[in-house]
Amino acid sequence: MPPVRQIQPSLNGHSPAETVSPLKLFEFHGLDLRPNGNGQSVGECPFCGKGKFHVNGSTGLWDCKVCGEKGNNYGFLRALHKLAADTTTDADLAELAVDRGIVYGESLRSWGVVKSPATGEWLVPGGGVDGELNQLYKYVLDTKSKKRRLYASPGLGQYMGGVNLYEPKKPDVILCEGVWDGIALWESLRSAKSVDGALHMT
Repeated sequence: MPPVRQIQPSLNGHSPAETVSPLKLFEFHGLDLRPNGNGQSVGECPFCGKGKFHVNGSTGLWDCKVCGEKGNNYGFLRALHKLAADTTTDADLAELAVDRGIVYGESLRSWGVVKSPATGEWLVPGGGVDGELNQLYKYVLDTKSKKRRLYASPGLGQYMGGVNLYEPKKPDVILCEGVWDGIALWESLRSAKSVDGALHMT
């Protein structure tokens, strides 16, 4: 099997060469940031709820003066996803499963789909071939088409869903056009086994 190459297409309408303000990523995920006059912007910390969350407007490095959480833009997405995973309920996932035609809410959880504690919007992780979470997509309403779509966090590349489930020792890798198709196929294959070259329900 040839090595997998990570592709970095457009970023929410921006080409990878364009500069996107580091603050856009935090605002995209519901933070209300206010400049404080020294190159930093300040808002309420999504992790402890205190108003001491600082973001450097040039580098995107952030820290909370109260709870001590800190990192770069990837660290923020990973911390936000972890918090969301801890607060997303089975009832939440069951509701989305019905909307997306998924049989089991637990399938969504296995793929890392969570509800943002900051905005109440659905978040879908994307990762690289190393399995690290490097993108959080928001599943929100497109006001023009009146349909819900996945939008990437600004300033970061596009990544694949389900990479946390990748097993190098397995002989086959199936790529789907979209994450919802991937989840539906994944849970279908988990409910079947191969007998004499044909699939049968387990």
